[in-house]
Amino acid sequence: MKKRNKIVLGLSLGAIVPAAVNYLLFKAFEGPVESKYRQYYHSFKYGKIRYIKKGKGEPILLIHSAGPGGSLEEWMKIIEPLSKHYRVYALDLLGHGNSDCPALSYSSYLYAEMINDFVENVIKEKANIVASSESCMFAVAANSLKPHWIKKLILLSPGGMNATAKPYKKATIILGKLMNIPHIGTTLYNIMYSRPFMSYFIRRHCFYDPLNAGFGLINKYYLFAHNKGPAGRYPVSDMLSGHFDLNIYHKLKNIDIPVKIIWGEENEINPVNNIYDTIRENPSIKIAIIERTRMLPQRESPMEFIKECRSFIENQ
Repeated sequence: MKKRNKIVLGLSLGAIVPAAVNYLLFKAFEGPVESKYRQYYHSFKYGKIRYIKKGKGEPILLIHSAGPGGSLEEWMKIIEPLSKHYRVYALDLLGHGNSDCPALSYSSYLYAEMINDFVENVIKEKANIVASSESCMFAVAANSLKPHWIKKLILLSPGGMNATAKPYKKATIILGKLMNIPHIGTTLYNIMYSRPFMSYFIRRHCFYDPLNAGFGLINKYYLFAHNKGPAGRYPVSDMLSGHFDLNIYHKLKNIDIPVKIIWGEENEINPVNNIYDTIRENPSIKIAIIERTRMLPQRESPMEFIKECRSFIENQ
């Protein structure tokens, strides 16, 4: 009897302690994160979308990379300079930043629908779109669904560029499924996206020079990864399960709007040589390689990034 009681006690503590830690952690960071710009909210059918806008003129929509901690803060170094020439919009994807994070299935086509809805109902005219990493797949899908809303497309280190799509590894998919399980998934999420891990990943893989990844930026990523409570794991679970994955190689072969691809030369997660299959198939696509940058050239080399964007947008 005593042995059984000890086992029951052990199992109870094993469940209660992680749940308590998760609760306290999320409680500490719950709620919207402040921004230097005035924040607006657009009511998409699945939830409120946070965005900022600045400047006048031809519209540009900036769409950050998806994943834990992703937000419009990714673009902060280029919003002010761009706003001197354009009407700049930057949004938080559903499930990211200060946008709502409902319990639903997150996919490339959900985000494509969200992008088209935003352009149609907030910008209300054709817009140039600058998308980063996974969001490039969403922007290309948005153009496939409603091509009349996108004027020009700038893709920063896009995913889904290989001629042959590679399925997600089985272990990654299993990890994504586990993250959907209450308590277990929340604990797993908090372990995987702890402050030390996020700091290491951002300094090691996002920046060529780790000194460019200041504490303020890392702190913003961490806050945005944990400001939604346990719901923050929903889009990450679907990302790991492969729901964001879309092979855009075939779509870019025949795309009927101007496209420019910008890549950080030292990007190790998504190497620059992934671009060449697409360029061979569609030589009209412009390319720019920014030296001494990795995943975030818009933060490491903002003036060079702006120059590449402006030369493309203003070239008729």
